[in-house]
Parts: sequence; C-alpha cells; structure tokens
Amino acid sequence: MIATSPARALAPRTALSLLVAGGCIVASILATQQGSASAVTSYRDAGAAPASGAAPARTSSTGAPSATAPFSLVFQAPFSGTAPDPRYWSIFHGPGNGTNGPKALANTFVSNGYLVLRAAPINGTWYGAGVCACGVVQTYGKYEMMVRFDAGYGVKTAAMLWPANGGWPPEVDFYEISEADPTRSTNVLTNHWRDATGTHMEHGLSRGNFTQWHVVGLEWTPSALNFTLDGVVVKTMTSNVPKVPMWFGMNVSLGPPGVRPNTSTPSHVDADIDWVKIYKYTG
Repeated sequence: MIATSPARALAPRTALSLLVAGGCIVASILATQQGSASAVTSYRDAGAAPASGAAPARTSSTGAPSATAPFSLVFQAPFSGTAPDPRYWSIFHGPGNGTNGPKALANTFVSNGYLVLRAAPINGTWYGAGVCACGVVQTYGKYEMMVRFDAGYGVKTAAMLWPANGGWPPEVDFYEISEADPTRSTNVLTNHWRDATGTHMEHGLSRGNFTQWHVVGLEWTPSALNFTLDGVVVKTMTSNVPKVPMWFGMNVSLGPPGVRPNTSTPSHVDADIDWVKIYKYTG
C-alpha cells in the first residue's frame, strides 16, 4: 500500500455525521435532468445484473497507476483479510443524521479481496455502512476506485470529497446512485458550494449498468472538476471549484422517509470496492 500517512484517528460518529450531512436528494435530480445527460457505455456493462450478494467477476486488476502529470500516486488501497486496514481507513457507525439512517460496524468488511459496504436489517432495523481515508487530506488531486453496487430499492451510495475543516460546503460527489434508482442505471455527479446568497449545486449525469464493475473517478485541479467513467471524462465543471483541503469517503445508506427498502428490496444491498487510488496534484 502507498500512502501519505496513516489515516488520522477520527471519531467514527463525528466522521459519520460529517459524511452524511450534506448529501443531496438524488431522485429529484434524476427527475429534472433525464434529458440532459450524455449516454456513457462501457465494456464492463456487458452481462445481466447479478442477484444481491453475488458480485460479478472483476474484469480488471489494480494494474499500474493510470494518472500522469499533473498527478502523482500517493495512496493505493486494494483490500485483503476480513476488515479494512485501520491504519488507513476509519469506519463509520452511529445514528447518522436521521435522514440517511444509522450505520453499523458489522456492515463494513472485506470479502473475496474487496471492501463491502452493506445495507441490511439488524434486529429488524436497516443499517448502512461507510468509510473514509480521513488522513489523506489535500487540496486538488485525482481519485479513482473500482466499484459496483447491488440493485435494490430504498438504498443509495455515494463517494465524495469532504472539507477537512469540517465546514460544509464544499462537497464533491463523483459517485452517487439514488435510492430511487433500483436498477443502478445513473451516476449523479455533484459540486456543492456556498456564496453570499446561500448554498448551491451543479449536477451532471453519467449512464451505465452500475451493478457491474466500473472505474469511477475525479480529477480536481485549480480550474476544473473532471468526472470520469472507465477513464473517459463524462462531465467537466469549471465554476466554483473547491480550493480547500478535503478527504475521501464513501457510504451506503437509506433513502429518505418514503423511499426506504420495501418488499422488493433484497435482504442486503452491497457496494463492493475492488480498490481505491488517490493522487496528489503536481501542477
């Protein structure tokens, strides 16, 4: 593993409240932007969606670092054993912020060489999961992960950059799939910012079968946010680019009241992460 430093010891409950507090309601974005997204097709889209709990075979390995100038690899995290390495990862647990539901330590684990973030009922109550590489704090950089997400109504996932000083916004979501998108066909891309008039968001969409393995990413420079899918830039945002130190985190959580798991939802819904890479900006 390559890393700038072991992850800072961040209280899991504090980290959880930070990670889930600023998430947008993706269902409304999907409803208003259906006609504005560019279709994106990947060779990893082939094949039927697997049943929950049966992740499809991975179609690539960690491989060599994919970034070139102005980026340089500082953190690489394939997964082994039965739990994420606590030197590099903080696991979220606790009550959440009320809207997204609680997180349980037992729902974050490593299986078959990938990190599993699971949403599932425990004693009749649904719990989600989440992690952060909270110790890798930087201003600008590139982020990539190979990931897939089970089908299932009422459960969502998000991977984001969060401000290290704890304030919000900014927030950049480069992988966010709605609780109201049970077939996992749309990734919502969002930049959150604040000005004198309040808080604002800019959105983009990328299409694919996200129950299959994809490499999703973000290239963050002083002038732009480039969102990527399988190495291809699918959205660029050049306004209100964050200029503060941020860290990477990911969660699986419940939808808001009214969009929660129902009888159609599998007994558990997993996000599987094969690897994560973080690069510093060298420009």
